Amino acid sequence: MPGDVGFDVGSALVKWIYSDVMEVNSNSDFLLSLLKSAGCYQLSPLMIRCEQALTSHVTVQNCIRFYQTANDINAETLKNHCSELISNHWDDFSSEDFACMPAPLLYQMFRSKSKFLHRASYVENLESKLNERDADGVLPLELALARQQKGIADTLVRNKTDLNILDHQGQNLLHKALNKGDDFSACFLIENGIDVNHTTYEHKKSALHIVPISSLDAAAKVKVTRSLLAAGANANLQDNEGNTALHVSIKSLSTPVFDTLLEHPGINLDQLNADSESALSITLYINTSAPLDENSMAAKLINKGCAVNTAHPVTGDTLLHNLVKNKLESAAIFLAKHKSDVNIANKKGETVLHLAAQHGLLSLVKTLLIVGANPNSQTSYVEPEVKVKKPPAKSTTSRQDTIGLPPPAVGRSSNNQTDRHQDGGLKKVPMNHGSSLVSSPNYAEYSTNILLGNTQSLRDYNPFAEDDNDNNPFTSENDPCNPFTEEETDSFSNQEDVGVPTSDYNTDGIDGGAVQDYGEPYLSAGEDLQTLSYDDEYENEANKSDEEVSLQTPIHLAIVNSHIAVVEAFIEHKDSLLRSSDSNFLVTPNFSIKDSLEQTPLAVALWAGMHDVARKLMMGGASVNDTNSEGLTLLHQAVLKTDTPSCLFLMDNQADISKKTRRNESVMELAVNKHLPAVVASLCNHKSPVNQLTSKGEPMIWHALECDDYSICDTLVKHKCDLNCWHEGPGGCLQSLLHKAIALSKQKHGCYFITNGCDMNSPRKPALNGEGGDEARDGQTPLHLSSAAGQEEIVQKLIECGAAINSQDSEGRSALHVSISNHHPTITYLLLSHPELDVMIRDKSGWTPFATAMTHSDNKAAQAILDRAPTAADQFDNRGRNFLHVAIQKNDIESVLFLISVQADVSSRTRDSSQLSPLHLAVKGGSEIIVRNLLLAGASVNDLTVNRQTPLHIAAIHDHAAIASILIENSVDFTAIDDGRNNALHLAVQNGNLAACRVCITETSINAEAVNLKGQNPLHILGRYGKENAAAIFDMFLEAMPDYPINTPDVEGNTVLLLAYMNGNGHLCRAAVRAGACLGQTNKQFVNIFNAPVATKSLLRKLLDILAVEPPWAEGEVCLECASKFSIKNRKHHCRHCGRLLCGKCSSKDIPIIKFSLNKPVRVCNTCFDVITHGAS
Repeated sequence: MPGDVGFDVGSALVKWIYSDVMEVNSNSDFLLSLLKSAGCYQLSPLMIRCEQALTSHVTVQNCIRFYQTANDINAETLKNHCSELISNHWDDFSSEDFACMPAPLLYQMFRSKSKFLHRASYVENLESKLNERDADGVLPLELALARQQKGIADTLVRNKTDLNILDHQGQNLLHKALNKGDDFSACFLIENGIDVNHTTYEHKKSALHIVPISSLDAAAKVKVTRSLLAAGANANLQDNEGNTALHVSIKSLSTPVFDTLLEHPGINLDQLNADSESALSITLYINTSAPLDENSMAAKLINKGCAVNTAHPVTGDTLLHNLVKNKLESAAIFLAKHKSDVNIANKKGETVLHLAAQHGLLSLVKTLLIVGANPNSQTSYVEPEVKVKKPPAKSTTSRQDTIGLPPPAVGRSSNNQTDRHQDGGLKKVPMNHGSSLVSSPNYAEYSTNILLGNTQSLRDYNPFAEDDNDNNPFTSENDPCNPFTEEETDSFSNQEDVGVPTSDYNTDGIDGGAVQDYGEPYLSAGEDLQTLSYDDEYENEANKSDEEVSLQTPIHLAIVNSHIAVVEAFIEHKDSLLRSSDSNFLVTPNFSIKDSLEQTPLAVALWAGMHDVARKLMMGGASVNDTNSEGLTLLHQAVLKTDTPSCLFLMDNQADISKKTRRNESVMELAVNKHLPAVVASLCNHKSPVNQLTSKGEPMIWHALECDDYSICDTLVKHKCDLNCWHEGPGGCLQSLLHKAIALSKQKHGCYFITNGCDMNSPRKPALNGEGGDEARDGQTPLHLSSAAGQEEIVQKLIECGAAINSQDSEGRSALHVSISNHHPTITYLLLSHPELDVMIRDKSGWTPFATAMTHSDNKAAQAILDRAPTAADQFDNRGRNFLHVAIQKNDIESVLFLISVQADVSSRTRDSSQLSPLHLAVKGGSEIIVRNLLLAGASVNDLTVNRQTPLHIAAIHDHAAIASILIENSVDFTAIDDGRNNALHLAVQNGNLAACRVCITETSINAEAVNLKGQNPLHILGRYGKENAAAIFDMFLEAMPDYPINTPDVEGNTVLLLAYMNGNGHLCRAAVRAGACLGQTNKQFVNIFNAPVATKSLLRKLLDILAVEPPWAEGEVCLECASKFSIKNRKHHCRHCGRLLCGKCSSKDIPIIKFSLNKPVRVCNTCFDVITHGAS
């Protein structure tokens, strides 16, 4: 055994020799020493075991040492394993790792592991191998440059290695070097003539594209960039996205490269990429948080002369437009201050100021105004879609109060539009309907160029335009009903020259609405009732907001988008210009310019409900009385739009309320048409005449009634309008509005005039010069006219409001004469019901109303008059009472006796809902004398009311015992029942009338046990409605009827005791208990006095305490305490104290009841046990 073998290794070696057992040790040094010893003694099996054990200990750190040992002892398995690991991690080793390896073994390893080892020895003789790549695809020159071995690199270049060799991505060595951030290699390659303009296959990137995004430091980037430019690199080459090196340097925020490129004289500052982005646009869009000062990339580009006003060929948007659309306010402000033309308009006619106002960019708006932006420029005119509505062939509907208006005038210039209402001689602004402003270079919008690329004029899509083949189906000349023929559309073709189309105004009396039929006297000659009109007049005016709006100024857009601060900026700018003397180059904002809907900024603010803004605009000079092409002021338009708040605002701010439309319609008339009571009230408060006539010559109060708007009528009445308005009537006479309402059968109108105090009694009059036919001299009052026309509502209203009921016309006839003559029985009844009606009035023929009724065979009218004709006593007042009724109600005995003596009808009933006879009224009043006299006069003692109650019922209700006795003496039917099947005793008990009850019980044989519709006898009624004297009534019942069944239940199972207990009547409960009422009686809802829902059980305890004798036992099939059913196992028991039927569980307690003489313990319930034990307290 060698002397250098350690004890552990030697022991393991000997042990294996003798026992074939190898000690397993995790120490790799131990196993390696054991392997060497086994190899020394040629112990092959042990070597194999050791190699297998060492295999798991081989790592990258020790594989070279193990490889060397395995080679020394010929351990092929371990050697191969280590060799494989070395091959896999060959690039991870350095020269220091092989320092201890013998040269022969190292050479052998290099020969086996390195494919290009021969280059070190044979490179000068192997030119064909200079451009060959290693296993990792690395070229010899690339490897030499990566290790900065300039001498080797120079040698390779001198030996004509290919500098421009490409990899599979099309990258040359310069691309790779820049991607790795290797400025040494990059500069070497540039100096040795590599192709600096070569681009990659896919991304088309040149070296200049890579420099800005490389990991080189700033100085290296500048150095390499300058080298590339000096070597002829094309700074304007574009990659696959169209980006030049300048674009890339901006996007990567590589300021050094950017500055270097700007110094290059051949750089194109306005080159666009595939997204139509210029270098300037990218600088402004990217890194928006960076400050834009004179050192910014944008400033440098502008200073170098890049284009700032290029426009997109389709949309016409400049870079400044796009910045505003993307709300990059700081960038837009910067550009506006640096050579940008702020008045360039896009194809829609929008300047930058339009967009800034639209988006609410306040700071930008202020900047643009300062640098000279035109605040009065308007967007391009967009012709609205033509919507032709064919009027109906005939119209018989009620007249409308307004007219339809034409659409806005068309025919404006399509190429140039002079700013409207502008100050000074401002030049025409191109509206961009033709070619773009700047032809080259072109600039597209940053993010929406695709969407806007296909935009075309709205005119291109006109569905009514004729095609090339003249096949327009809307212009058929053969169809006389076609609304699109030349005759029907003349009004539209002339709109450029005429503000109002002729189709809306005609000379034949057709004024936009069917003429109302006011009766033959009111029709003018040649006037046709069936006229053609649109259903909703002023429809176009009210619906203009539905059209696409154009011709808007920036302030229009600011208001539309609710940017109040921007609006204030325009107002402040105008104020500052008016105060300043050095602002000749700036345009003063004009707040009177109208958009395509003819709306000024003030109008737009009003329709948007922005009244604070509107007030500020007026303070800034906006006119509150501007009119549109139809002659409508803002107040007119607000009314037509039913915009009440705007109407009130305008009137409070000095709007002219006296101006009328071209159709002579006042503001008040329009307000009435649109049902705006608040506007009418405000007009009245602002002293607008309440008696003014409408455009049709009608009083405003009449017009409001025609519109069925009584709230407006009330307002006019409140402001003292004339309710009579005498005007020309039939035959030229003078008539009031009430006469007109009666003539036109407008009863609601007439009732309204009467209620509010018009002249109710004046007949129609002759005119000033005596004009007027029979109508002017017939002397008929409104009551005569309405009675003749059968207008019941007006007649009733006239009577209620005190019209002269007995007035006579020129022939001496009263309204009653006229009503009977025209066979209007209802009106006759109304007139006869009037207490002041004189039925004895005679006309010139000497006829009374009765004679008139007989002449016309009106028997009903004659009979009605006969009810009161013998004397005036039978006349009825407006409450339906005759004099006998009133005398009885007043207890006027003398009057009653007088009326009876003159044969007044003692059976006449009141003419109201109760329909009581005189006897009913007398019994109700409690006068015995009157009752006796009525009975003597023949009044029926059994007359029934509408509730089928006799006078005895009424006497019982009002506790008139003496009168009840009188009625009984006169054979009243005491068994009579009312519609609730109650007899007089029921009602007496219900009202707690003890005296009446005693009379009914003692003086008649009335059935005291009779039940009503609810199955209740009088005692049930007593239990439910009993008052303080209920116990006395109960005792009286038992005194008169000792055997009265007090335990009889009603249809709900309630006894008198249970009803009294549930209603808290303690006196009645005690009386019932003393009378032997059953305490355990349960109704159909299983309610008894023990479980009834009451606030306290004190009454129950007192009732149990006062029991003197054992009460009747209750019977049933269930326990009255727990509701369990009885069976063979669950037997019935009774509480010996209260008599309730209980189960054994609920009556488990036993106790003697001394007061019942029950000295032995007996069953009782828990409640009774507690009362017996502790008493009622």
